[in-house]
Amino acid sequence: MTRPRGAWLPIAIGLLIVAWGLRVNRIIDHDIWWDEGASVYVARLPFLDGLRWTAGDVHPPLYFVLLKGWRRPVGDTPYALRIGSALLGMVGLALATGLARRYAGHGVALVALLLLTPHRLQIEMAQEVRMYTLGIALTTLSVWLFLRLVADGDWRIRWWVGNAAVSLAGLYTFYFFGITILIQTAIVGAVLATRPRTSLYRLNLARGWLAHLAIVAAGFAPWAFYFLSQPRNRPFDNPPIDLVSWLRATITSLAFGISAYLDNWVIATVVAIAAPTLVLVARRASVATITLLSLIAAPPLLMYLMTMPNPFLYSPNLFVRYVAPYTPAYAIVIAGSLAFLARWWRPVGIAATIVWLAIASIATWDLYYSRWQRDNYETVASYLGSYQRDGDAIILYSDWDWPVFLFRAGFRLPRYGTGSLDHLTREKALRLAEGWMDRHDSVWLLERDNAYDTDPEHFLRIHLDQTTRIAADITVGNKRLTLYTRDPARTIAVPAHKDFRPTDLRSNLGPSPALVGHDLWVREVDAGQTVHIATFWRGTGAPGDESILSLVGANGRAYARDTLAMRPDWSSALWPSDQTVRVDQNLLTRADLPPGDYSVRLGRAREGQFLGEVPLATLLVRGEPPSPRGAGRRLSSATLFGGAIGLEPSVVPDTITRGVPLDIRLTWVAEQASGRRLKTFVQLIGSIENAATGNRVWRQVDAEPFPALPTNRWLPGEVHVMSSSLETERLPIGRYELIVGLYDVATGRREQTGDGVDRVVLSVYEVR
Repeated sequence: MTRPRGAWLPIAIGLLIVAWGLRVNRIIDHDIWWDEGASVYVARLPFLDGLRWTAGDVHPPLYFVLLKGWRRPVGDTPYALRIGSALLGMVGLALATGLARRYAGHGVALVALLLLTPHRLQIEMAQEVRMYTLGIALTTLSVWLFLRLVADGDWRIRWWVGNAAVSLAGLYTFYFFGITILIQTAIVGAVLATRPRTSLYRLNLARGWLAHLAIVAAGFAPWAFYFLSQPRNRPFDNPPIDLVSWLRATITSLAFGISAYLDNWVIATVVAIAAPTLVLVARRASVATITLLSLIAAPPLLMYLMTMPNPFLYSPNLFVRYVAPYTPAYAIVIAGSLAFLARWWRPVGIAATIVWLAIASIATWDLYYSRWQRDNYETVASYLGSYQRDGDAIILYSDWDWPVFLFRAGFRLPRYGTGSLDHLTREKALRLAEGWMDRHDSVWLLERDNAYDTDPEHFLRIHLDQTTRIAADITVGNKRLTLYTRDPARTIAVPAHKDFRPTDLRSNLGPSPALVGHDLWVREVDAGQTVHIATFWRGTGAPGDESILSLVGANGRAYARDTLAMRPDWSSALWPSDQTVRVDQNLLTRADLPPGDYSVRLGRAREGQFLGEVPLATLLVRGEPPSPRGAGRRLSSATLFGGAIGLEPSVVPDTITRGVPLDIRLTWVAEQASGRRLKTFVQLIGSIENAATGNRVWRQVDAEPFPALPTNRWLPGEVHVMSSSLETERLPIGRYELIVGLYDVATGRREQTGDGVDRVVLSVYEVR
């Protein structure tokens, strides 16, 4: 467990290089999510507007100010923005290593760095455009400076000033940083009360610390007053979490970065709780030891208390990422425990370290597997950029994902929205639509999740359908973008697209028009997903021009293919030679498509004659997720609703017999905590419309899967079987689909599966 001091630095540098590789691995292979989009939104705002927005948020402004300066030279790509977080993560690792080396020795420092290198929570935070790696670095530096003052008794002015500056920076980065200052103050009080020092020593330490607190309070007071004077955004409502569950999640997060599937990690949780106590056995209760142990034990409890109603009106939701700044303290403590075991019995210490690293590596592998780029708002933003005009407006319907959309689409158009918690009535939908159309001749309606959470009856779309004309319409996953216009001349026949990826072709695709670019926003998909691809052409052609997209396996066989007249609404023979024309196609993959690498190829045909084919990209089709030892069984994304509750193979009849009830047995499995109370819907969808309902739903049953225990209380691994029965009398002749899904009891919004749909087809029937 220990090495000669001369070997310390090369080993530490080697571990830091490995840590950097882990932190940049797949750093762009996952979506920009809500919080990251909000970070970029604030960084794009004018400085004072950004401060004002932050004052209404749950985090202070320093990180957003730094991000504003960072993005100017590096740009707005996900990689450029996230690499800043990764670099801050490396600063935090270096500080943690130095802190451990000074107060625990070379061997403990190397083991602590070894434990932090594959730590899932550290890697996750290093790959997000958020303030958490900055918080980790500032917290670690603050602890180091504090120990120089209190543990070492080094009262030189630079340590006092440095600690005050770091404390201020921490508070301006992360309100929870106040917990670190509170812990330090409590330890100073304990030192003053228990250390057998002279009265002069105690007086000077008390004066110095009170002066430190006064400087920090004075520096933070202007922002605190401004913060308290501003109306603030209400945090998104999450169901309350009990203290025991919260503590279990935080301790496993500190230890391994694991915050879900906790029932699969009971032994690891027990070890994570018990292991720090070995430090008290191995080392005397020094100021450094007590400080590190306090930074492990106190923050989760204090954070939990802060979620209670309080006079400061700051009651944030609980997320395990909030304990990320304390992972270095935990790693140093555990490294000390492992070093103690190694001194007691070397094989035991080495074995314990290997097991600890194995668990951390399993958790991190699972993180990497879950991180892959979906086509979130990329294609719809690109489509909008192709065809928008001055005077248009964009309507987000609902506007829940507005930061993610704005990250991709920017600030080009006036933006309106329907709130995800704002349920539209027919009258309100009419007032909104007429107000928008009075100000704009054309509006783009971007509908998410079929507007289930804000307008399940589709009052807004129905009104626009009746009073305006649809000039463009595209659906990508669970997003639909529609151009509604009252301008009779409005068309997308002459797009003016400026931003697309140039295509470097090594062979041509025949005569004009020429392929000049393409957009394919994903590199990985689950089998069964639809891949959206846009190609860009320049020059005129012939009426019979066709674009052929193929998904070709390593054996050269096409596993999926889509043939499309290049623009059926506008013949390529009419394309202006100086205009760039966009062609959108969908490539459907089958659910039983074998996993592996596939080539996406584009071909041309004219009047049925094949003109050539070129590769556009390589696409990885993902198979079943791995099931690493200890991680528990996994569900396929095609049957996992909302990332939480999965539908296992169920029992349904093979045929429908009129008059005989259709009895169905569904097996639901909690993959992780849902956080919402959900109901199951079972519907029989016919091929013709039901006059009684005005849609194709002929039979329907809605019920909670297990009424005695709502889904928001399910624990990972729980299995619940429910039975439903659909009456079959008086069903008309025709074809029927039996579908099932889940929806939120409070909002009516349907849960999505991993491939972006909100239902699973259980069976198809013919009634004769």
